[in-house]
Parts: sequence; C-alpha cells; structure tokens
Amino acid sequence: MNAFRTGLVLNYRVSIATLKLIGVFILLLTANDCAAGNHSIEVGAKAPNFTLPNLEGKDVNLEQLISNKKYSLILIWGVWCPYCRAIIVDLKQSAADYKKSGVQLVAVSIGESSFKVSIFINQLQPGFPVLVDEWASLKEPYLVKDVPRIVLLDQKGIVRHTSITTSIEEIRILLESLKK
Repeated sequence: MNAFRTGLVLNYRVSIATLKLIGVFILLLTANDCAAGNHSIEVGAKAPNFTLPNLEGKDVNLEQLISNKKYSLILIWGVWCPYCRAIIVDLKQSAADYKKSGVQLVAVSIGESSFKVSIFINQLQPGFPVLVDEWASLKEPYLVKDVPRIVLLDQKGIVRHTSITTSIEEIRILLESLKK
C-alpha cells in the first residue's frame, strides 16, 4: 500500500512538472508571435498585412489597397449578415464621392466561398474592391469576433479606428470626418 501511495505522489509531481513545462512553452510561443510582429490590431499600431483574392481570383495585398490613398476603410463582413449587406448597399451609393476625397473602401468577406460572395456582389456592383477571405485568416489578427467590423487605416497602414457596428450612420459620420 505504501508503494502505491508513493507511486501516486510521484505521478502527481510528474503531472505538475509537465503542466509547468506546457505553460512555459505557451508563453514562449506567445512571446515569439509578439516579437515577430504577429499581434492583433490596435488603434495607433500598424495593421497586419494580408494578401487575399478578389472576385476575379487575383491576389491583392494590403499595401496595394492603401497606396496613394489618404485613408482606407476595410469592412469585414459576411453574406449571411443582413446588416453587412445593408452597409455595402449604402456605401455603394457614396463610394465615388469618398474615392474622390482619397478614401478607399474595401469589403472583405470572411469565411465564405467566392461563389457565395459573387452571387451577391455581382448583382450589386458596389464600385469598390471586394476581397474573399474564405478560410477566415483575418479572424485573429483583425480581432473578428463578429461582423460587420470596420477598420480605418491611414496611408501608412496605421489603424486610426476599429469597431464592430451595425450602424451605417456611424460609418457615414466617420467617413464624412475624413473629407475635411
């Protein structure tokens, strides 16, 4: 019985040591990600770069989207989301005006196939780039817990605003403030 009890204590100590090692390993991985610049999006920080296909299948990266623009508003959305669709319809009406003011609108569909996205977008023809993130690669770096998420970037790719909103009015106020 004593040998059994000693075995349990020994197994318990080994388990604690194993858990500590796992914890240290996780901390090292997290520190590595931060040191490599793989951090999540924050106001005032440089936005994480990405490359995603547009509806024609051509890869477009963040640097291409923001070059020669004063600001870029990225709308991360889903076809299944009625608020998202309403925002895209509304933005279509004023996209040309914002473009003249140096504001690039970009819609990034997250977690859906280009086929599903193209059914909606081809009917609408929004007049601004639509990218497809079929595998939701922006979910972590852009903190996408819900849609629609908007991210406003300046010409250097610095995040100036980010929020989850269903209010087209909030987006309009934000965009109008950039025209001044």
